[in-house]
Amino acid sequence: MDRDKTQQALNEAYAEWKSVVPNFSLKLEEFTAPFLLKVTQEYADAKKRVLILGQETGDWCWDAVELRDPKNGWDYPEPYPYKRIETLAQFVQNDDSIKALIWGYGEYRFASAQPKNRRSGFWPGFHRFAGDPPTAMAANVAKCHSLKWNKRVPDLPPSEYEAFAAAQKRLLRREIEILQPDLCIFQSGPDYDRLIRNSFANAEFIATAEPDITEDIFARVEGLPAESYRTYHPAGWRNHYQSPYRVRVFEALKRVLSPEV
Repeated sequence: MDRDKTQQALNEAYAEWKSVVPNFSLKLEEFTAPFLLKVTQEYADAKKRVLILGQETGDWCWDAVELRDPKNGWDYPEPYPYKRIETLAQFVQNDDSIKALIWGYGEYRFASAQPKNRRSGFWPGFHRFAGDPPTAMAANVAKCHSLKWNKRVPDLPPSEYEAFAAAQKRLLRREIEILQPDLCIFQSGPDYDRLIRNSFANAEFIATAEPDITEDIFARVEGLPAESYRTYHPAGWRNHYQSPYRVRVFEALKRVLSPEV
């Protein structure tokens, strides 16, 4: 895969989305900046390209002062070259927002720049399957998080959920089409299946051949451009740590990834 051409295609998709997202009935200041992707050379060179998708980012933002504050224990270079970007409104307004968020994805380095985050939330699950160093890339099913409600997108009031789903419908699909993964692992849990179907109308969640493991725990996802599976978010697995299925699901995913990530 040509990394530069793939990144250019992503940038064009992001620019198109930036131009149309104000047309939807969303209060842009009430959502975080979107999680935009930077194609890594490791992903571009991988024999098997793997995209690992979580739910949504929470309060994803970039700010020169915050990123340099030593009390956070973060590891970012100086200087931060872009305007502060915290909300979807700033994403639309700022002329450098796409560059800023792609920079942020690259500098974040799959939470290696924030060691505490690497041990929490989505990232332990990402690194379980991503390789060392990671050859996989990370993405999210929901591109933003609600600041007003501080709720996951699937838990928004119906009118706000529908507006958000309509706004991001094409973007998730375009990311997957452009990145051309051989394998997608959705670590998003069943609550985000609606958003996946929103982008892929033919998506079906089908129980695998693993005995006694239902599709809400571990499903093969048909109707996507790549071989795809969906299981719990890593935080969800912590809530089911004693589940007899946990190790079996992890082993099944590792068999799918074998012989190389």
